[in-house]
Amino acid sequence: MPAPLCRQTAAWKAGHKNECGAPGHAAAAAQLRRSARAARVEAAPVPAGLTARQRRLMAKMDELQAASNWRGVVALEREALAVAREVRGVPGLAGAIFNTLGLGFRNVGDYGRAREMHEQDRALSEAQGDRAGVAAACGNLGTCYLSTGDHVRAREMHEQHKAMAEELGDRAAVARACGNLGNCYYSSGDYVTAREMHEQHRAMAEGLGDRAAVAMAWCNIGNCYFSMEDYLRAREMYEQHRAVAEELGDRAGVARTCGALGNCYYSTGDFVRAREMHEQHRAMSEELGDRAGVAAAWCNLGIC
Repeated sequence: MPAPLCRQTAAWKAGHKNECGAPGHAAAAAQLRRSARAARVEAAPVPAGLTARQRRLMAKMDELQAASNWRGVVALEREALAVAREVRGVPGLAGAIFNTLGLGFRNVGDYGRAREMHEQDRALSEAQGDRAGVAAACGNLGTCYLSTGDHVRAREMHEQHKAMAEELGDRAAVARACGNLGNCYYSSGDYVTAREMHEQHRAMAEGLGDRAAVAMAWCNIGNCYFSMEDYLRAREMYEQHRAVAEELGDRAGVARTCGALGNCYYSTGDFVRAREMHEQHRAMSEELGDRAGVAAAWCNLGIC
């Protein structure tokens, strides 16, 4: 039986959202990373005393991050760490550099180095009394631990993030932490608790008007039901996800949800409807130039 194509993945960053694998949410995710980075710099305005070299480095890192050019970010490691040492006394700046490097290493799959960067971010934030920075760093560390299969440490970090976000009154961060905790429980096979956490994420995201997060939460809840073999409820959740994805103009999300719906129909023995859904997934993936999606759809069509 094929697994749902709309898959859970680990969450990221400071405002790190959990990403459901039906992701045409990549643009929203990138915007969130930029917003989180900008918020930290806004909280501590760049001082006039920075050298031209320091300003160029920080501008270049922002540019690479905005373009999701993570290999470019990692290539700047040596110079970035030198600048971080030089601006260490300026609240927020060095931490933002460590954060961006951590994101870079995580996105190229070097979770050990990513964790080192986020640990430095956390330590510096603690020393400067920056509770929001500490909270964000804990969330990032949780993501790193989850990526290496350490579910216990990942959950501890996300719990710390959630507790600090609640203390700070940051409801958006609390919502994201709930989603990340859902990913932790899902990855360790506790689908019931995972579903509860994703339900909390969805409800809070609805209250905040964050439609992209609502879509991701619906998809993650669907994954939980699918893994518990409640295919009818899974289908309902994926339909909700597809509706919001269509509302957001997220064609990639709609395409992959068609694949997930195909898996639900297949699992209940409705092979005709399953084939229709996988055909839609294939056609939309072709249109989007998503070769991996096309390959998965062909495979599922062969099974039908």
